[in-house]
Amino acid sequence: MFSIPFGVVFLDALTDALLEGPLSQLIDFSADPLTLAEATLYVPTRRAGRALGAKLAERLRGRTTVLPRILPLGETDALELGLLDEVSADIEIPPAVGETQRLLLLAELVAGWSRAIDRAALKLDTDEEFTATAGTAGIISLAGDLARLIDTLYLEGVPLDALSRLDASDFQEMWRISATFLGIAGE
Repeated sequence: MFSIPFGVVFLDALTDALLEGPLSQLIDFSADPLTLAEATLYVPTRRAGRALGAKLAERLRGRTTVLPRILPLGETDALELGLLDEVSADIEIPPAVGETQRLLLLAELVAGWSRAIDRAALKLDTDEEFTATAGTAGIISLAGDLARLIDTLYLEGVPLDALSRLDASDFQEMWRISATFLGIAGE
């Protein structure tokens, strides 16, 4: 059993422990790339599991190995899982928004952004094609992409307001459009 205290960047701490820290002594995969595959890791959520797999692959830098089995404990409350220590248990945590509700809320923001885009305001040439979204399916798709971006930023410890600090002034107009879209994440 290995636990990570509240306030520590989860993915970095677990990856460090597996590859270089205390867990690396239990799972030495340097000689046999299949050794890591024998391990089972339990993480708080499915998103954390997907992100951990990606983080491990990134940190292994192309070394041949089979990743461990990564299982989510479920989309349960952090207090229920004991992920918060007693001191931080007094902090009031708002309830998590369900995945469907979250997607619909983000879709509403994406739809508003899409309506606000105007060819003249974007200074696009008349012959330059641009479609912000292709109907409801496009809006839902972009909302899903935005949700994954927000999750990735959270798991990597990057604050959402970092997106609003991106300086798009030196880039092409399409990048500025993308930057305004990413600004939705901070809303």
